[in-house]
Amino acid sequence: MNSPKTRSQHPTSQAAHSQLSRSLRSVLTRIRAEDWEIIGLYFFLMAGSLWHVLGVLQTAMSVLSGPVVVMIALWIAYRYDQILRRERGMAMQSQQEDKKNGREAAQKQALRGLAQFQHSSVTVRFHSWNAAVGVLCFTLEYIGVKTGVIFGKYQYMDVWIPALNGVPLAISFAWLGMLLSSFAVVQRTLVSVRSQWLRALFVALCMTIFDMFMEPVSVKLHYWHWLEITGNSFIVAPLQNYMAWFGISFVLAYAALRLGLFQTPMPRVAWHGYWAQLLYFSVIALAA
Repeated sequence: MNSPKTRSQHPTSQAAHSQLSRSLRSVLTRIRAEDWEIIGLYFFLMAGSLWHVLGVLQTAMSVLSGPVVVMIALWIAYRYDQILRRERGMAMQSQQEDKKNGREAAQKQALRGLAQFQHSSVTVRFHSWNAAVGVLCFTLEYIGVKTGVIFGKYQYMDVWIPALNGVPLAISFAWLGMLLSSFAVVQRTLVSVRSQWLRALFVALCMTIFDMFMEPVSVKLHYWHWLEITGNSFIVAPLQNYMAWFGISFVLAYAALRLGLFQTPMPRVAWHGYWAQLLYFSVIALAA
């Protein structure tokens, strides 16, 4: 038989449990779809880094590494495409409201038409730039592997498949994904900077810093290996490689800005895409 003291505590315990459940449901309700994507991104990449550190599921991780690179790049591009199309829809809706309210002056119509055209064409320019980045970067990687002139002497291993004459197709998406994420970092950190060449410079700097963390881990995971030994456990690639990364990234970033791209803020997943991947490589590098 329960004592009066036990019986008096039971409703209190139930009330506390009920309050905790309501608080948890309230928190989960406030988490948006994009938040879940970001949480999933960090969870997946951190789980992958720990598996590499512990030596678990290495075969599966090798098979998935290429598709994951492709998926991240395409997902960021898709999210940004949604933002650009949403802005275009808002411009069109504003134009329709002006017509409905009778404000159809010739000058205002011309301005609205110009805004609609700009929002429409920016998506075309964005995807054209994406395609150009993919083709150009694959071409440069192909020339680099065959000649050693651009990045130095290196070879890809049989991990990222499919590949064309020893150059994995996923490498184009690796360049694209990191460029998009680097633009997101620059947008958030250089809010007041409007100089195109300076913003492109910082995009290139973000790309080069990322490559410095990526190189030793990629060699350790047998994604590729350098034929030139530097004798350094962190700077495993020749200086030529980092200079090429900086130069190529600057040209691609500056071209994008000259085309009027990346004026609209990038999605949050792009910002976190940079830091989540950098954290992934950092964890594996520190555990090596």
